[in-house]
Amino acid sequence: MRKTTSIITSVLLLAAATGCNTEISVGTKNGPELAFTTDTGFQDGDQAGIFIDRPMLYRNVKATYNAGKLQTDSKLYWLKEIPQDTTLTFRACSPYSTAFNVAGVAPFSVAVDQSADEDFAASDLMLAKTEASPADKTVNFSFVHKLSKLTIYLKCEEDIEEVTLSSLIPSVYLNFETDLFRPSGDRLELKGHLSGKDKDGVCAYEFILIPQTAGLQLTAKSASHRCTVVSTSDCTFEGGKQYTHERLIDLDADRRSPYPFSLLEGEWEEPSFSYAEPLPAGIEFLSATQSGVYTYDSGMVQELMLSGDANCQGALLYSGSLNAYRVMNPVEGRYFSISISSGTLTEGKSYKTTLSSLGITGLPESLTSSVKVEKKEGKTAWILDEPNGLAYVITTNK
Repeated sequence: MRKTTSIITSVLLLAAATGCNTEISVGTKNGPELAFTTDTGFQDGDQAGIFIDRPMLYRNVKATYNAGKLQTDSKLYWLKEIPQDTTLTFRACSPYSTAFNVAGVAPFSVAVDQSADEDFAASDLMLAKTEASPADKTVNFSFVHKLSKLTIYLKCEEDIEEVTLSSLIPSVYLNFETDLFRPSGDRLELKGHLSGKDKDGVCAYEFILIPQTAGLQLTAKSASHRCTVVSTSDCTFEGGKQYTHERLIDLDADRRSPYPFSLLEGEWEEPSFSYAEPLPAGIEFLSATQSGVYTYDSGMVQELMLSGDANCQGALLYSGSLNAYRVMNPVEGRYFSISISSGTLTEGKSYKTTLSSLGITGLPESLTSSVKVEKKEGKTAWILDEPNGLAYVITTNK
């Protein structure tokens, strides 16, 4: 359901039909009066543009929503000569714009800054298409969302100052009759909209996006902390779908930065509260058998780079006071290495460690931290860096 009144954005909409020189004037009283309704959850005051096929050729007539009805400023009528069983095509678009392109191509842009209610609502392009005849009492429109929506759940004791999403195309060319899209424009950073907050302080930040495929970086800021989430591969957003980042980002407790996106696809809906933490994806850490580096979340791991991957090579480097393990992929120019300042690793103990990497999305190039040996079996060690959301399975010298 819409929470705010739509505003006019710079959208050019296609005329419902072309090639006819006769256009019926608004207010001509020939046939039955046209009445428009919608079962879409608009709020009073929301506006749409209505288009009617030839021979009537009403073009982009402004209609304002009130109690289930879309009311035009002036009354519209069917042509008297049209038989009662004649079916015409009706289209509608929201938000309303005064301009449209009779050539058939319509550019539309989402707001770059969607933090204000009106700008978020104006970014939600909705279209409807139906058929009706003079025998019908009303023409009902069921609007559908044509763009994509991304929902991110965040929590912080402080006020969240800003949530941004980078590398996204903000505009699209739309064929109003066929609904074919083509993203357009330079990639920009978008600011998210605070759409809801539950009793536990979990905030739902949402972005309305042009359907596209892109690598993403999300940044959330409070007064004292900044968190970055990056996609390990390109994400594809389809029109009419909602995508939810499945993990809650806690700016007070979660100091991992960066760490990877994990998106769930679903139908477009309002923020779902209260937030329910999903089961972590992946496999149990201590059941991982391949040497390499993993992301870690609540006992579960997902692989980032393993010695058994194609073109990868694992190697152990050690001395009397060092355990170092490295995985390289010379073909792709990627590697990571972990160095632990101890010649002997003991299960249950913690050690200082240094991580170096290159070309692995979601992994910092350099990181110094304290890790714990969760399990030691023979010369294999399962090592956990929980604060940074990382885990390692390595071969040791003893």
